[in-house]
Amino acid sequence: MIRIHTNITPTLAGFLKDMNSNRQTVISLNGASLSALPDLQTPVIWHQENNTTTAAAAAQLIYGGIAATGRLTAAEGHFAKGAGINTKKQDWVTAHPKRLD
Repeated sequence: MIRIHTNITPTLAGFLKDMNSNRQTVISLNGASLSALPDLQTPVIWHQENNTTTAAAAAQLIYGGIAATGRLTAAEGHFAKGAGINTKKQDWVTAHPKRLD
C-alpha cells in the first residue's frame, strides 16, 4: 500500500508507474492529487481530507473492515464523474488454531 499525502510530481508519478508494473499495489491518497495520478491498473482509495480518520478508514477498507460505497461527485483527471466500486465488509474471525478444530 502506498499512502500519498502530497502533490504528485513527475518523479512520484514515475515511481508509481514502476511500482505498479512489477508489484501489486493499492494507492491511498487525498485531495486534489487524484487529478495528477497517472493512469494505473491498480486500486485507488481517494478521500478529500488528510487526517487520521481517513487514514484509518483506508486501512480498514483494504482489509475488509468497512465497505466502500463512495463515488466521485465530479470528474478528476482520467477518472469519470461517478467512478467508484462497491465492496462488502468482510467478517473475519480470529481465533487460536486449536479452537478451529
